[in-house]
Amino acid sequence: MHSRQRSIRPHSATPSGARNCPSRASPAIACLLACLLVSPVQAQQDEDSNLVASLEHRELGEPVLVDGERVIYDRALPFLAQEVLDLGFELPLPYGAQFIGYWQEQDLVLENLSVAINGGDFQPIDFVDFGTPSVENTSGQVKFDAWVFPFMNVY
Repeated sequence: MHSRQRSIRPHSATPSGARNCPSRASPAIACLLACLLVSPVQAQQDEDSNLVASLEHRELGEPVLVDGERVIYDRALPFLAQEVLDLGFELPLPYGAQFIGYWQEQDLVLENLSVAINGGDFQPIDFVDFGTPSVENTSGQVKFDAWVFPFMNVY
């Protein structure tokens, strides 16, 4: 008994999403860039805000004080936090969480399709039309982090 094997091979399958298809993410990227560029400038202009940690009103080596009292660090992480506060440095929150979402769609161009039967020569099959195929990718990640030491963040 003979079994017939068929294989379809595209001579060229090239992605065209970057060239021919306008990006749907362009407005979102522009908005994100605008937020990133405007926020630091605004924070630097507001001198009375507490957004930027600095040693403006104290010397390095002086402990962090609140209402004239030395700050006592009452959290488990990071290790050595009290020593760092006593040197005058401020610390960020010890734990963090982040969600990262990703979506992409890309059109493909399939040209010059051919088929071979039983290992023979490839013959063009111009009568087959796949329309406009596309590939879509969606991904979501959740990332947690913790400051183990004042100089080392692990995620």
